[in-house]
Amino acid sequence: MRPAKDGSVVIRCRDKEVADKIKDNLESQLGNEYTANIPKKRCPQLKVIGIESGYDENTLLEAIKNQNKSFVSDVKVKILKKMVNKYFAILECDPVTFRNVMSMSSLSIGFKECPAYEFVSVIRCYRCCQYNHLIRDCPNNEVCGKCSRTHATKDCNSNVHKCVNCTLANQKTSSNSPTDHTAFSIKCSSYLKMVITGRAKVDYDTT
Repeated sequence: MRPAKDGSVVIRCRDKEVADKIKDNLESQLGNEYTANIPKKRCPQLKVIGIESGYDENTLLEAIKNQNKSFVSDVKVKILKKMVNKYFAILECDPVTFRNVMSMSSLSIGFKECPAYEFVSVIRCYRCCQYNHLIRDCPNNEVCGKCSRTHATKDCNSNVHKCVNCTLANQKTSSNSPTDHTAFSIKCSSYLKMVITGRAKVDYDTT
């Protein structure tokens, strides 16, 4: 259980059955003065890379639906951005489409098979390199994402990598997670925990 910014309280539950029981108990005991809600899970998201130039969000969506109609149904383009000389897109889709695309590992777009994989949004501050807030809301001093010292990541000249998040986690929990990587490593144990937390908020409809 933890307090939220808006004065509410967040209770993490083991599963939906437990959450329903807690919600019912709270509503019966607290009456109309307070409300208890179970957050709705988000739709799965995909990251598609290697998209050729010449698409906007509408034409990209049209191409995806027309060229992959046998296994793609409900899809929305959330982000379309340039990455070097190609583009990437973040798509939001229904659970069935998500499973279909994940099994294929790609989408046909134009004359290309563009690699596709799961995208889990992890909120990260690029000032202190910690999670769950952005730079504009950062209450911390600037910390390097490479060596964890107090300077901007772009100014770092160190050859020694030290993850600030794993270092803090070790201090708080007396654990012994490896810290010899940058805060941006996809193998970082702190980052992987955030991904697991993010996946718990997604509706995969595995029933």
